[in-house]
Amino acid sequence: MQIDTFLKKGKAIEEYLNDQIVVTEKQIEDMPLEVIDNDSRSYPGFLHYRWNRVYSGLKPFLKKEDNILELACRTGLFCHYMHQRGYENVYGIDICEKAIKLANKHCAGTNCVVGDIHKMPWDDQFFDAICATEIIEHSYDPPLLFRELRRVLKDDGIIFTTVPIEAPPKNEQISIDVGHVIFFPHPSIFQQYAADNGFASHVFDYNLYPPNDEGKLWLQGCGFLLKKIEVVD
Repeated sequence: MQIDTFLKKGKAIEEYLNDQIVVTEKQIEDMPLEVIDNDSRSYPGFLHYRWNRVYSGLKPFLKKEDNILELACRTGLFCHYMHQRGYENVYGIDICEKAIKLANKHCAGTNCVVGDIHKMPWDDQFFDAICATEIIEHSYDPPLLFRELRRVLKDDGIIFTTVPIEAPPKNEQISIDVGHVIFFPHPSIFQQYAADNGFASHVFDYNLYPPNDEGKLWLQGCGFLLKKIEVVD
């Protein structure tokens, strides 16, 4: 896949998703803070379902004063979700200017910036925790992304990441349409890839997606906790 084709298509997808999220933003803000499993099939409920599961993975490692980053934060709603729970230093980054304008307008108390996740504006070892849900598979240069994550993450920091567990499609056009560049048919393949790029990992959760109307998972997603390991050049 050509990188320029991917970037153009990827930005179009981001803008489309942001338009959809804005529609539900007020609904999300009005939702209670507790788990909303009984409403997981609506889009706001789906987001909260995911956020609650991600938060349960991060919470044991977090202190209220920690610096926390969300990659590809779009309109900053997860940042807002974390700020509601008492975390004061929440940051987000996204390539879409429209999304970040909305984030800074509606999500008080968060620090969201426009930028490329492969070259972030923060100092070395700035973050205690990074949330990277459904983004690594979209990276146009995953090894570069992992190096940048190592740079901005503290040595004792934690990354919570989720990826879809899926095989590469036979038709490359499908890959372009969904913006996926790298594929992980099994959790162990992702774990080996993370290790090759400087991170130890263990599986946190196999069920990060709510079931569909028939009670089946529409896509298998796997959550991992990552920590730095020594890299030998």
